[in-house]
Amino acid sequence: MRLAIGVVVGLVLSFFSVSLFDQWNTLSMAVTLGQYNFFSGISTLLSANFEFNLIGFFASGPCTIPGFFQPAFLSCLFLGFLSGVIVQGIKRGMIGSFLVIIITLLMWIIFSIFSGQDLMSIFTGTQLIETIGGILGALLAGVGGGLLGGYLGGPYEEEVY
Repeated sequence: MRLAIGVVVGLVLSFFSVSLFDQWNTLSMAVTLGQYNFFSGISTLLSANFEFNLIGFFASGPCTIPGFFQPAFLSCLFLGFLSGVIVQGIKRGMIGSFLVIIITLLMWIIFSIFSGQDLMSIFTGTQLIETIGGILGALLAGVGGGLLGGYLGGPYEEEVY
């Protein structure tokens, strides 16, 4: 039951977690887009979780600490940490945070389809490396946060009634 609650809380927070770290710019952009197409606004909120390009960060110029801790990275770290604390335990924290990131990715794809975006352009050509880097960055941050949250949440104990 804790795993389900942790995943649901992580999924609900995934809609506006990036906005917490970028001074609500993502939310205001999603509201503006949502006035014309509701699904486009939701897709914008979810796609913001995958904006930290891990491959591009290490492949390009100087790697700085402020450049590493971008809003998308911090939001996925926060999502993983929170779901890890709720589910308790290192293994369960890792599983819960992984599920949150993967389900958020699937929701992003589904809402992008409903909004009429061209997904083929995101998953081909030059955008492919950015998309894969964003997914890897979100997974790294989410699972890292889940491990930390699961560890700090304490060991998982079965409740006996």
